Amino acid sequence: TFNISREDFSKLVLHIKERFDKHATGCSNQCPTCGKLCERKLDHEGQCLIKTGHQICSMGGKVWKMDGQRSAVLLICDDLKGHIDVVLPRKDVCWWDFRCYWGDEWEWTTDQGVIDDNRLRMKNIWNKFG
Repeated sequence: TFNISREDFSKLVLHIKERFDKHATGCSNQCPTCGKLCERKLDHEGQCLIKTGHQICSMGGKVWKMDGQRSAVLLICDDLKGHIDVVLPRKDVCWWDFRCYWGDEWEWTTDQGVIDDNRLRMKNIWNKFG
């Protein structure tokens, strides 16, 4: 048999719960463009990563500016290229500059199959709920 006081047992249960919650939660960093959470564990080393693909940028509250008009960004992060102006809360920023600024913190998917599958999935979600 194992002999333990109620108080010690309660502390042990609380400790196990805290460790489980910390492990189950994972990294709390979000993609600065689409808002999707990093898929790595909480205390990971190196860059944040989204293996299953980024979501449509407007799901993270982003809009873009073209010809002086602001509109929802209906592209996933992996589709944004070049010099599209992404509108942030306080200023307009060129997408390329924005990505270069955040690039050291995030590992970007290069698997075109994952990108294509995710693009279709996100467009279906946007068409149904957006």
